[in-house]
Amino acid sequence: MEQALAFGTIGLLASKVIEMLKYLRNKDMNGAFTLAAVWIAGVVSTVLAAAAKVTETLVLPGTSIPLGTLDGASLVLIGLTLTSTIGTVYDFKKALDNGDSAKQPPLLGSGPVNNA
Repeated sequence: MEQALAFGTIGLLASKVIEMLKYLRNKDMNGAFTLAAVWIAGVVSTVLAAAAKVTETLVLPGTSIPLGTLDGASLVLIGLTLTSTIGTVYDFKKALDNGDSAKQPPLLGSGPVNNA
């Protein structure tokens, strides 16, 4: 079960990479910048969590490996997959929100409030 979950989250990361390519192809800089900012925040947060004494012994679900013992590539992958998974959940919630109650302003510019 844990392996299926791991491959599923890597699949969600791949889906978000395709989403980034679509943003760039369509010159949607707000979408591309927002997705890049989310990924950067996820990687930085994961690296900080691995380095902090209070969370370095945190064990990833489905493993027995403490966060503080992982190498840099693993931390980057975890940061990317976590934020991609959360982004996908957010996209799903947004798709179900018929009343547009989850609208947010764009990260770049001062345009009208949208669902980005």
